[in-house]
Parts: sequence; C-alpha cells; structure tokens
Amino acid sequence: MKIYRAGVIGVGGVSSLHTDAYAALPNTELVAAADLSEAALSRFTGKYGIANVYTDYRRMLDEENLDIVSVPTGANVRCQIVLDVAACGVNALIEKPMAIDLAEADAMIAACEKAGTKLAINHQRRCDAQYRKAKQLIDDGAIGELRHIRVMGVNAGFDMSNNGTHLFDAVRIFGEDAEWVWASVTIDGRDITTDDVTWADRKDTSRKEALVAGDRVSAIFSFKNGARAFYESNREGIFGVELTGTKGRLVCIDGSAGPYPYPLAIWTPDNPAGVWQPIEVPDDEMNQRGLGRWLCGRMITELIRAIETDSEHPSSGYQGRAALELILGIYESQKRGGKVKLPLSPREHPLTTL
Repeated sequence: MKIYRAGVIGVGGVSSLHTDAYAALPNTELVAAADLSEAALSRFTGKYGIANVYTDYRRMLDEENLDIVSVPTGANVRCQIVLDVAACGVNALIEKPMAIDLAEADAMIAACEKAGTKLAINHQRRCDAQYRKAKQLIDDGAIGELRHIRVMGVNAGFDMSNNGTHLFDAVRIFGEDAEWVWASVTIDGRDITTDDVTWADRKDTSRKEALVAGDRVSAIFSFKNGARAFYESNREGIFGVELTGTKGRLVCIDGSAGPYPYPLAIWTPDNPAGVWQPIEVPDDEMNQRGLGRWLCGRMITELIRAIETDSEHPSSGYQGRAALELILGIYESQKRGGKVKLPLSPREHPLTTL
C-alpha cells in the first residue's frame, strides 16, 4: 500500500479537521506544515509532533517531496498558494470558498490541469452518506420529478459567502448545472450601493476573505434539469435543503430543527400532513455524524482514488467553481437589475464595479 506524504499550509482554525484526518487514515502520513506564524507552528508541533515546519510554504514544497497538500487558509491568499502547489506537481485539498472570484478559480483550475494534478474543494456534503442517499432517492424517482429546492440556513453577507458555499454546492448536487439566476440584495430595505460593499472575514480582523454587501438576499436559480432553487437569507436554525417533487418531498439537513424531526426524511401524499418518514443511513468508520474530521477523511480518500484512477474528485475544482458562481451570480443579478445567464461573464467579482 502506497503511503501518501501530506503537508498542510495554514495551521489555524479548521486545519485540525485536515490534520486529524491524515493522522487517522492508514495510507497517509502528515510530514510537514507551513504557516507565517511561528507561534502557531509551535502549537502545531506540540499537538502533532511534526518537526518539519516552515514559515515559507514554498520551502516546504521544494524540500518535502509531498503527494498531497491541504490549504485551509483564508480565500484571500489561497489562489497563489494553489498555483505554487500545482507548479510543484502536488495534489491539493483546499477549503471553501475556493477563491475570491471566478477569475481566480479559473486560474487555479487551469494550473492544476496544466500540471496534471488533482484539485479538491472541502465541500464535505459531496462525500456525506446522507446527501449521497438523498441524491440516490431523487434519481430513483422517490419524490417524482424534482421541481423546487429550498435553501435554508445562512444569512446575507459573509455568512452567505463562507458557510453558504456548502449549501449552494449542496443545491448543485441535486440541481446540477444552473442556467440563470435572479436575485435581490438589499440593506436596511434599500438596494445596495458601492458604499455598502466591504471586505469581511470570520474573525472581524483585517483579513480579506470575502467581498460582500447587504443584509437581505432573495434569489431564484433555474437549472437545466428543470428544477428551481429558492434562497431567502435567514439563519432560522435549519441548515440544509428541502427538495420538492411532483410526488412528494425530501429534506436533508444538519441535525433536526423546526418542522423537520429527522436529518434525512421523506414525505409523500400517503403520509398524513406534516408526518415525515425517517431514512436511516448507516454510519461507518469514515462517516460518523458530527465528526468533521471523518468527512474530511472521506474527502482525502476520494482524492487518493482520483489520483490513482486519474478521475475527477466528487468535489473537484470544477464543482467548487460552479458553487462559487451561484453566489457571485446573486451579486451580478442585483448589479444588472434582472435575470443573469450562467456561466458569468466577466469573471471578476461583481461587487468590484457595483
């Protein structure tokens, strides 16, 4: 069995999901890490016992003969890192959203294509047994022809660009390729203006992880398979999607909340109103609910499969770019004042020229 040498660039926050997963998998060995902060690297070494640490990730790429690198940094610096990783012939698993705008996403994909390396985005629902089961049920016609997808669980602004990328990717699991988007983005009840555009991040520091605007978003997406998705910004205690077909409904959410007593459940006209039938999805050693590292482990396992079979990862750069395009399409629609066809052109962030 080949042992894949792994490294990580950026050892704060969510990096623990990646590092714990590498440590748990039998065919990966975490051998090195890089971060600008020496203090962060010291904490990392104390926790994981990895002595090969670098404040310059380029040195790590040059010296460590890596097979895979995780990049759980902010989106503001991720593009150049991925370009450098690809230039060294190393495969990458990166955090979401994959880039600031579509121009960066295009460059990252092109670099990996040129180098012949694999690029995967950590949209974990692509490898979650619950979502895979829901997709199977949809494909099997359990609720008839899919018509509506309700997107639930994220606020406008940074939440939509950060956590929301999981949901917009999940929408594409079922809707697949989108053909247009119509959206409204407002703040305090009025349309956003240039003065409302700001850079934001998860810790309210000076890092520029997302360019955002607005405190309320309403959006409709139309998909080539005939389905339409509806998004109204609101945390509402529910994170997931409700799928409506011609013969019933299916809900796929994190935990249980509101009117949904089960994480994965189906309703058909045979059931009393409001009575959902739970759908059990057995856990295994790589798919334990609530343990993000195990889903990250699944992402890494799928990346190794993609490397060995020269095939596409379920959450490839192409999928990550398409999810990002749905979010940016919202801003582009507001900017143009109407329905916008996808794929978007130009590829720069719509808010840079609002």
